[in-house]
Amino acid sequence: MSSWDQDAVVENGEEDEMRTLNDRIIFLIDGRFPMFQRNSKNECHIVNCLSLALAVMKTKIISGENCSVGINFFGVRDVEGSAVESATSAIPEGSWSSGGVSTLIPLSPPSAASIRNLQAIVDSSEELLRHVKPQSRSSTHCPLKQALWTCSQYFSSKDSKANELKRIWIFTNDDRPNAANPAEQSATITVARDCAQAGIELSLWHLNQSSEHQFDPTAFYTKLLVVNGEAEGGLEERMLGGGYDGFDQLMASVRRKQHRKRRLQSATFSLSTNPVTGEDVRVALEVYKTVRAAGKPAHTWLYSRTNEPVKVVSKYFDSTTGAVLAVNSSEVSTYIDVGGNRVPINKADVAAVKSSFSGGGLASSDGGAAKDSFVGLKLLAFIPQCSLPRDLNTDEPYFLFPNDKDIAGSSQLVECLLRDMSSKKLLAVVRFSRLASSPAKLAVLLPQLEQLDEDGAQLAPAGFHLMVLPFAEDIRSCPLPAKVAHSDEEMEGAIEAADALINALPMDPSTVYHKDIESPALQQFYSILEAVALNENTQRWNSEQHDKMRPSQEQLAGAADALEAFKAVVQLGESEEAPASSARGTKRGASAAAPKAKKAKVEEKAASPEGEFTKEELAAKIKDGSISKLTVNQLKSMCRSFGVSATGVKAVLINTLMQYLA
Repeated sequence: MSSWDQDAVVENGEEDEMRTLNDRIIFLIDGRFPMFQRNSKNECHIVNCLSLALAVMKTKIISGENCSVGINFFGVRDVEGSAVESATSAIPEGSWSSGGVSTLIPLSPPSAASIRNLQAIVDSSEELLRHVKPQSRSSTHCPLKQALWTCSQYFSSKDSKANELKRIWIFTNDDRPNAANPAEQSATITVARDCAQAGIELSLWHLNQSSEHQFDPTAFYTKLLVVNGEAEGGLEERMLGGGYDGFDQLMASVRRKQHRKRRLQSATFSLSTNPVTGEDVRVALEVYKTVRAAGKPAHTWLYSRTNEPVKVVSKYFDSTTGAVLAVNSSEVSTYIDVGGNRVPINKADVAAVKSSFSGGGLASSDGGAAKDSFVGLKLLAFIPQCSLPRDLNTDEPYFLFPNDKDIAGSSQLVECLLRDMSSKKLLAVVRFSRLASSPAKLAVLLPQLEQLDEDGAQLAPAGFHLMVLPFAEDIRSCPLPAKVAHSDEEMEGAIEAADALINALPMDPSTVYHKDIESPALQQFYSILEAVALNENTQRWNSEQHDKMRPSQEQLAGAADALEAFKAVVQLGESEEAPASSARGTKRGASAAAPKAKKAKVEEKAASPEGEFTKEELAAKIKDGSISKLTVNQLKSMCRSFGVSATGVKAVLINTLMQYLA
């Protein structure tokens, strides 16, 4: 049934949607003389900006063709032809310079050649001045309006898609452009609003011209970035400052994969049924997935000769006639084990079972889901919040927000329901079906009221957190070791030792926020991909240097006393063999504690082997169905003890034991 599991893939389609976001970024860099000044680290401001663009291009080159990066300058002199185009043949045609605005790299997917050429510009001041020629010092005009219009034209020339993210990052150290020309400032703000209406997100990366000059975003750029009545308190994520030290502290945010909280779908929430008309009382909701665990992308099969993706096509053939069979046909079926018997089942049967669980009727004749199957949420009951254990939250929750566009009055009804549930501390138990082809699941709705700060800016929106409840088979029963009684003094000593160890190993102050902690496995994986894409022999990410959760050798040496004290209190290392690396250059100690513990463990395991059951016990487990709760290793051990085949998956092993008793 592996070929029929595609419905499960569609059911989890929100992860693919978040992963395949078309991200298009244009770096709009101020090219005037103040940007050629040096900061406290003796680094050129404009070189810092190009280094940031270089880091983004290296990150996006492994993201596929869905990501594009471009680099534009404003406040530069007009030149004939394109210096970049003549120096880098790999950069697409269309680079130009006019009206104080120049294009270094047109908006396009990053390539290895363009990255190497940009690296040469960053490393050489001569190459930089050859490609970026600042306008005259006497000129007070800042062509930011023309630059924003030029960037918007790049986006309009691309095929717009629903999941496209269009962004313009402005880099400058001038907080008052065109200060002597209010009309020009007003026209620039108008162009910025036009960009916002076109779905283009503007962000500001600002620098200080000197240690005495502090960049003031409220002088002009706050008006430029605030659009559609947005509160100024919501601009923190779109105004990032490098100060007078550069953007070194912001490199982690650039490497971090961007996942916008985009709406997955619209759904209806059935609250009750009108006893007179028989119609459901419903509200419309928007479904969001705000949190998703980061993981490695799925691999793609490539043809070895052309390096192109391979299209996999599966077909079923009749073993006797050789005829091609349709997957939706009743002639193609598999089976499931029920009470030791094989029950045939085809794809139409699977669709019918799923449809019955989702609230609809039987499946259609072509194997699809029924047209009257229920999709959305249906209220079942209310329960106290204290009755739900926290350990049932095994998956990332959804967030539901009212949608007045589909059903008028949804916001008012949801707001009343939220206030009532919050005051009474209740949870709503619902039946949740995201797709017509997916089985329904039980879920609970946790209310969240709107939260505002002192200035009236929204901290959290009003809505529901939808937590899907797991099935009983999804929860493993892990037997815990027997509790050892400890006195209050021993517990206090262990807590004090742990507190001293934590204080002796302080974390990097830049990682106090959980989003700043990077996964070493993912960083290593993407760093290798980046090196392969750029034909480099070394990778950028180094675990010893960039792993922020790994203590340095100096920290470990300074915390040696705290480590020994903690080990002595909790009695670590007394019953386990010490690793060979800790005894490098010395022979193994004369202590026999570790070998004795190992021998005792073996004897304990031999005294209680798994899977030794009598025929009567096996028959009882088959009768009450508890045999399905045994692990594969236990089932294999039982098969060996009875002298039958111990190969196959869990269902095959259970079937083998059933046939043994038959």
